This record gives sequence, C-alpha cells and structure tokens, in this order.
Amino acid sequence: MSNNKAIVLAAMLIAATAVGCEGPEEREAAYLNRGKALFEQGKLVKARIEFKNARQINPVGVEALFYLARISERFGELRPAFATYLKVLEQDPKHVGAHLKLGEFYLMAGDLDKALEKSDTTIQFDPNSAGGHALRGAVFFRRNSYAEAKSQAEAALLLDPANIVATTVLAMVLQYDGRQDDALAVLARGIDRNPKEIQLKLVKSRLHAERTEIDAVRKLFNEIFELDPKNIAQRAKLAKLYIGWKRLDDAEQVLREAVALAPDDDKSKLLLVDFLANRRSIDDAEQELAGFIEKTPEKFSLRFALANFYRNNDLRDQAEKVYLAVIKENDLGPQGLAARVALARLRLAADDGKAADVLISEVLKNEPSYGGALILRAGRFLAAAKLREAIADLRAVLRDNPTSRQVLGMLAIAHLRSNELELASNTLNTLVDAYPLAHGARLQLAWILIRLGSHEVAQKHLDVVLKRVPNSVLALRLKTGVLVAQNAFTEAAAVANRVSKLPDSEALGLELLANVHFAAARYRDAAETYLKALTLAPGKLESLTGLTRAYVAQKQPDKAITYLSGVIANDPKNAEIRNLIGRLYRSEKKPELAEKAFLDAMRLESKLPTPYLNLASLRTGAGKLDGAVDALQEGTRNLPDDFSIGYALAMAYRNSGRFNEAAAQFQALLERNSGLDMVANNYAAMIAESKFDDSAMLEKALGLAERFQTSKNPFYLDTLGWLHYRRGDLNQAQIFIERAVQNGPNLPELRYHLGMVHFKSGAVDRARQELKQAVVTGAKYSGIDEARSTLASLPSPEAAK
Repeated sequence: MSNNKAIVLAAMLIAATAVGCEGPEEREAAYLNRGKALFEQGKLVKARIEFKNARQINPVGVEALFYLARISERFGELRPAFATYLKVLEQDPKHVGAHLKLGEFYLMAGDLDKALEKSDTTIQFDPNSAGGHALRGAVFFRRNSYAEAKSQAEAALLLDPANIVATTVLAMVLQYDGRQDDALAVLARGIDRNPKEIQLKLVKSRLHAERTEIDAVRKLFNEIFELDPKNIAQRAKLAKLYIGWKRLDDAEQVLREAVALAPDDDKSKLLLVDFLANRRSIDDAEQELAGFIEKTPEKFSLRFALANFYRNNDLRDQAEKVYLAVIKENDLGPQGLAARVALARLRLAADDGKAADVLISEVLKNEPSYGGALILRAGRFLAAAKLREAIADLRAVLRDNPTSRQVLGMLAIAHLRSNELELASNTLNTLVDAYPLAHGARLQLAWILIRLGSHEVAQKHLDVVLKRVPNSVLALRLKTGVLVAQNAFTEAAAVANRVSKLPDSEALGLELLANVHFAAARYRDAAETYLKALTLAPGKLESLTGLTRAYVAQKQPDKAITYLSGVIANDPKNAEIRNLIGRLYRSEKKPELAEKAFLDAMRLESKLPTPYLNLASLRTGAGKLDGAVDALQEGTRNLPDDFSIGYALAMAYRNSGRFNEAAAQFQALLERNSGLDMVANNYAAMIAESKFDDSAMLEKALGLAERFQTSKNPFYLDTLGWLHYRRGDLNQAQIFIERAVQNGPNLPELRYHLGMVHFKSGAVDRARQELKQAVVTGAKYSGIDEARSTLASLPSPEAAK
C-alpha cells in the first residue's frame, strides 16, 4: 500500500470514528442549529425538515416542537400552529415562548380575557419579557384602556427597544390622543430598528394616508415592494388607497405592475379585472379577462372567473355559455364536473330545479362523494323537507371537510327541523369551535341549549357574543330568559333595563322586564309594565299575551277581557287578538265564547294556524272528537303545508278511531318529510295498537320503526318492540321493550307491554311482576283491560309451586 493511500485511509477511518462517537444529543443539537439558521434565513421548508429530524431523535424535544409551531404560523397554518403550541405547554408548562404565542392567538381571535391571562403567565415566568408586556399593552388597547396600554408598551420598549408589538401599541395610543407626529416618530424609530419589518411600514403608511400624505405613503409601499416584491395583497392595498384618493390611473398602474410581476398568479389578474369593472367599464373588464384567457387557454380557473364575472353582473346567459363550453371540452373530468355544479347553481337561481337536478345527478353518478354536488342536493332535500336524505348528504361532505361552515350550518338546520335538538346542538358546537366569531350560530346554539334546559352553558355562549357585540338585542333577550330560568331575577331585570336603553328597543326592554316580574310572581308589577310597553308598541301580541297572563294570575280575568275587547274595538280585523281572547275564555271555562272567538279569528284570517288548533283542542276537551276533526280539516284546506295542523289532524283521526284516515294522514306527512321521527313513531304505534291484524300495514310500520334500533327514546323503543310482539318475534320484542323500560320513566303501559311479552314467552313469574305494575291505581291506557285479565288468569305463586 502506498504512503498516500495509507494517509487517505487513515483519514477516512478517523472521520468514521468521529461520526460513530457522535451521540444522539450531539446529533439533535446539530439538527436544531441548522434548523434555526435556516429559519432565520427564511428557508422554512428546509428548516422544518431539520426540526423534524431533531424530533425523531428526541420525540419530546420541546425546542424543535416550538420552532415547528412557528414555521406553521409563518406558513399561515394557524390551526396546526395553535395545536402545536399547546403541545409545547403539555411538555413544558413553563415555556414562556409558547404562552406568549398562544396569547397572541387569543388576541387575534378577540378572546381578550385569555390573551391577558397568557400575558400575565408570561410575565410571571419571565418578569423581563418584553413580549409579555407588549401583549398586555395590546389587550388594554383593545379594551380602550389607553393609559394602561401606553404604560405596558413603554415598559416593553425599555426591555426591548425593537419590540414590534409594543411599538405599534404605543403609536396607536399616541394617535388616539391626537399626537400624530409623535406616533409617526415612534414608528420611524421602530422601522430604523427593524428595517425589514413590513407590519410597521404598513401601520406608518396608514397614518400618513389619514393625512393624505401621498408621497410618504408611496415611499413606504415602495420599500414594502422591495422587501416582498410578489406579494399581491400589498399592491392591492396601495391600489385601494389610490382609488380612495380618486387617483385611478395610479391604481391601475399598480395593479398592472402586479400582473407583470406575477404572470402566473390569477389573483393579480382578477384584482385588475375587478378594478376595471367597478372603476372603468364592464366592457373593459370583459375584454381584459378575455385577453388573459386567450393567452392561457389551458387555465380553466380564468374561465370560471369569467363566468363568475358574468354572474355578478347579471349576465347569466353568457355565464352559462362559459360553463357549457368547459363541459364540452372537459366532459366528465374535474373541470367538467365543477362546471356542472356551477351551472346547477345558475339553474337553481333561475328557479329551474329540474334542470339543476339533472346536472347534480350527472356529477354524483360519476363522483358520488363530490362535495359541491352533495351540498346542492342537500339544499334541494331541505327545501322538499326530506330531512333524512339531506342529513345523509351533509354528513358525507363532512367526512372530507369536517369544519365546513356552510355544511355545519345546513346540518344544524336539518336536525332542528327534525326536532333533534341534541344533534343540532352538537353540530353547532362543532361550528363555533371552528369559527369562534360565528355569532349567529352561537346565538342559535344558545337558543337550543335553553330549550334543552342547559341554561348555564347557554349563558356562557351568550356572554361570548356580548363581549364582541355588547348591544346585540337578541343575545340580551335570550340572556334575560336564561337568568329568569335560573331565578336570578335581579340580574335579569338589569339586562332588561339595558335593552330598554338601546335605540328603538324601549318597548322590548319593558316587555322583558314585565316577563321578569311575572316569573318572580310580582303579577301586579308585571301588568303595569306590560301596559307601559303597550303604550309604546300598541297591539303587540307578546305584550298582550303577557298582560292577559298577569291579570289571570291576579284572578282578574275581567280586566284582561276588557282590555282585549278595547283592542279589538280599535282593530276589529285583528285575528290574533281574537284568538288570544278565545284562549282566555277557554281558561275561564267559557267554551261557547271561546269557540265564537276562534271561529271569528278563522273567518278574519284563514291562513293563521293557531285558531284551528285551539278550536280543535277546545272541542277535543269537550269530547266533540268529530268537531275537532272538522276544524282541522278546514285548517288543512286553507293551510295544506302547515305541519302542526296536518299532524294534529292525524292524531285527531287516531283519537276518533278513524284509523284508515289517520294512516293516510300520517303517510302524507311522512312523504313530505320522511325524517320526522315523532310522526313515524305515532303512525307505527297506532298500527301496533289498532291495525296489527293487517299484515301489510304491520310490515310497513315495522319498516318505519326500524330507524329506532339505536334510539335512546323509551317511547320509540317501546313502539319497535311492540311491533315485534304483534309480529310474533318475542326475542326482539323483549330486547327493545326492556331497553325502553330501563331508559324511561316507570310507566304502566311500558310494564304492560313487557308483561305481555313474558306471558307469551311462558315466563309466568316475570309476567306477573310486570303486569302488577301495569295495573296500579290510576293507570289509563288502551290495553289496561287486557293487562288486568291476563294478570287475573295467571296462577298464584303458591299454586305455581
């Protein structure tokens, strides 16, 4: 071996030995150092690889995890970043950086309490944390506590003169105090210390813009463009300022520069087209977009943009031609399917549901899980009250997109219409977790929680809304009801008074206050307050109803009758008031006067459902079942799509023993809305009780009730079990009826059903045990005679032995 080769071999051996001796801690440190260097250079993809390598060596390495969170944040992946910062704190509860970052997230989301909590925690662990003081300053500024904000920002800048958040907060406070020059000076110092920090330049440009200092604004944006030349959003901001100053040529130049700098970026082109459409002419915009398409005909995204342009400008025929051309060219490819969905939306907007359904079917035939088509079909199902079908489609979409705001909202509506309040509540919980500022969904959730009796949880959601929208009348109204339900009458009165001080809400505030008085059994105060509300909003039904209840509670029904009669005298054609006075007469045991009032209401307003329902209830209570049917039949003639009347008619037929008519009515309701479990249950229960000898009807009822196999509703389970009993399937009957008894209250009828199952199965002792509970004193149900006779036929325990 030559000497040179020996030297090379020795060197290789030494290198190999050095690498072999390098332990996991050294290798982790090497990855971390390379990752940090790449992070500082802005090479985030490569940095992420290094930090992941470090985590492979040390799966609980906090430093690498923290940097991975920062990289996710830099990429705009905010949800993963937030989750990763939380993981950092799971491993190191005292990690100052993670507490600070989470505080910034909470601030961004508007949760000021949590943001302040995180700033305090940061300062607790590190009293010299400039970031902690800066975050506190930002929270105080958002709370309009400007003195505290200024103090915290100045404290942060003493610790770190280059702190960006503190610089921004101090500048904003100075601007609020009218010290614009001082604010600009603070920002100038911050920019000197952070020459590459775009955010400070943007804040400074905004202050100059407020003073219409165009040259200063232009200079700052040019600096921003040098730092981030292809950021279209920054150029759009400058263009927007130029538009506000009526410098349209300058705005157009900026937007055209953006197109030139990013020729493959459709956003810049669409911004220019939008500008031309709104500031020049529709023809100019159309010509510009057509030119872009001509240069890159393979870009379907621009063609869809052209179609959207036509739609937004009410040029639907042109939009349709674009979609049809895409379909012709791409057929059943991804662009062709997307064009079909877009065209279906156009058809729906033109009330051409049949054509839309054809397009939706074509898409789903070729791509059964296509989200856009499923959403459209679900919307069609919702409109047709086919709730089960709508729910199935929406759930299919959520499998691929579990936090879709549109889909979650539609699913909540479907569950609400199906009276599935808990499922609607769960769906809305998912929605507000994903979109904390979705106040409409949060209010809807609170309303459902109130109906479910979860008042404390409902109040928390209402308070979240009121932090952001303190004068939300709906939130305040719901909160009043929540507080009343919790017997917090003083707090409820305070909220009601708060409502009355809002613009155009004094009458509502008084009505809410009267509701509080009534709930607290202060009936006289309630009546007086309802009267005050009625002076501001004469004839308002809710206040009139409350006043009536308050007088009745004081045993002064004559006062209510006198007041309502005066309202009717002033408004003789008001059907709702006549309906109300009918309800009052009914409660006072004056059936003739009540019936006349309900009939008058029906005559005055045939499209008002409540008088039909009230008249039917009155007649049913008097044993006039055929008369109740007559009232409801008239209601269905005038309001054929009203569910409450249709359902009441089905039940009236059932109560009258007119089972065939009841079955037909139940079926009609289910054809319109197959997802109504309550209707399906009552229909099936009627068959199980009265038409079980008709095998075809029994099988149909069983098919309807199969949906209850996994239900927790004892009545639904009982219906399913009793149908199996009627069919002779005693094993299945026992399974479901036992679950009904376990899940529900101790009802004699359920015990009767379980007792009969045991009797037929030959389990005499168990049958006796159940049937004894079925014939307790006061029990009333259709099968009680059979329960008694069956129990009487059983041998005594002694005889059985």
